[in-house]
Amino acid sequence: MTRAQKQGAAQFLRFVALGGVAAAVNFGSRFLYSTVMPFEIAIIAAYFTAATIGFLSFRKFVFPGSLRPIREQTIAFLIVSLAGMAQTWGISVLIARIIWPVIGLPGPRKQSRIWLESVCRWLHPISATNG
Repeated sequence: MTRAQKQGAAQFLRFVALGGVAAAVNFGSRFLYSTVMPFEIAIIAAYFTAATIGFLSFRKFVFPGSLRPIREQTIAFLIVSLAGMAQTWGISVLIARIIWPVIGLPGPRKQSRIWLESVCRWLHPISATNG
């Protein structure tokens, strides 16, 4: 493997790892946001939280030597992010408001509370035994 191939592989691995971090931020922050705002708005807030973290981390760790101006990078990233956010919002609302009720699952706010309580118990095993 040539030096350029190794660098490309390392860059790809950083891209995948940081994309995973952004996805985890999106997933986790949506549950947090859903406890204080409507589900539909929480999806948008979580998406932009993750997109901001993704943009900043990709810029610093994956594409640090980019010659493209920051304004150009930001505009391109926002266009792609808006398209992805619209798709995510539509699918999430369809699932939560139409499919879940049909199969008998609780609404997003209740699911968020259940998920957050489970995470807190996992992070603090003592609190789970005390009630």
